[in-house]
Amino acid sequence: MKSKFGQYGPMDDEYVLALRKSSDMPNLQVWRGMAQSKGKIDYSKDFYYIDTGYFNGFDGSKHKEWHRITKNNYQTLGHYGVDLLHNDRYCMDKFRKIFTVDYDKFRPGMILWGIAAKNRVWKTKPWKERYSDGENILIIEPSLKVFEHYSIDSKEWTKGVIEELKKYTDRKVIFRSKPGRTERMSTNTLDDQLIRDKIFCTITFASVAGLHSVMAGVPSIVLGPSASDYLSNKKISDIENPYYPDENKIKNHLLYLANCQFNIEEIQNGKAWHYINELQGENKYEANKGLVFTGE
Repeated sequence: MKSKFGQYGPMDDEYVLALRKSSDMPNLQVWRGMAQSKGKIDYSKDFYYIDTGYFNGFDGSKHKEWHRITKNNYQTLGHYGVDLLHNDRYCMDKFRKIFTVDYDKFRPGMILWGIAAKNRVWKTKPWKERYSDGENILIIEPSLKVFEHYSIDSKEWTKGVIEELKKYTDRKVIFRSKPGRTERMSTNTLDDQLIRDKIFCTITFASVAGLHSVMAGVPSIVLGPSASDYLSNKKISDIENPYYPDENKIKNHLLYLANCQFNIEEIQNGKAWHYINELQGENKYEANKGLVFTGE
């Protein structure tokens, strides 16, 4: 059944209605999903955007419990107020709930899904060494709805990325289209492919896969607005000089993003509204912020 839309967003979406109610602002502009919001958002006013969370399924569940909520953008591009989180027991407990390990014990480069996760084994290794035998480049293509939202021709984007890469490297290029959720969480995980295909670096547009690549130990280049901006290169010309952010920087950003996503209970009880304003309260809309390559 299609949603009914009003001036400020869907009128019958559980998550949208819960956020609006907890804010005590009946006219709060809230949208959920790119397909629903395209062409409808009034960018002259504050808006809140809801979509799939950055981290789901680390506890073995296939249920999509967590949803990101961003203020005045489609992705969490900032990294503000993270120092506050270390002294907030609720936020630290939430990190453990999402990743099933304490913040202090978490190491970037742990195998999160796939080969080791099948036996619930967390393998640690300095992340620069995790894929020290990496040889190939993995281009992770965005979905068609993302291309459509940014008015980008998918074929031209892919062609443009390949042409740029040829200027700076002769490494083999492998492509990964977005599998269905069940497939990418079980039989065709990103982590499995990073190992199997000996990936040296990933290239994405706005996909959370860029973030998960860094978490797994493979550097990334992101060419569109992405939650991985803080941890990634933004230029194809840097392909042979990948960025390896400090492990503490990675952990801090994961802590930040973990507290920019919420389950329905947090949205209903006001926790989401509190932390959105605590961590994203100063965000202002900037058209195409983070967009660096369209293929043209």
